[in-house]
Amino acid sequence: MNLNTETTINENNVEFKIDYPITIIKGELKAEISKFYKNFPVRLGHIYNIAKEIVGNEIEDPDWVDMTYLVNQDLNFKIYPYDENTLIYSVLDNQSIIEHEPIFIFLFANLFEEK
Repeated sequence: MNLNTETTINENNVEFKIDYPITIIKGELKAEISKFYKNFPVRLGHIYNIAKEIVGNEIEDPDWVDMTYLVNQDLNFKIYPYDENTLIYSVLDNQSIIEHEPIFIFLFANLFEEK
């Protein structure tokens, strides 16, 4: 049996389309289902685009974190130094919701070249 999936990351949601044929039998009744769909209201595309901009800015100027850019976004950021060359960004989005969680957290890290 083949399982086919398609995931689409949009600006304001993530969609999953799954083609997985199953047969349900109860007594004399029989039903076949193969198409499943789930949409999560998570702004992963939005978060990804901002993270890409942050990384691009830090490539241009590795000694500077543009805090003005961060506070002007509709997300909350926490930055943690991991070691001398790595910053970990915690991106908190209270507009993205997964299964009753109060906030969606996306993490990414930037590794800088040693000087």
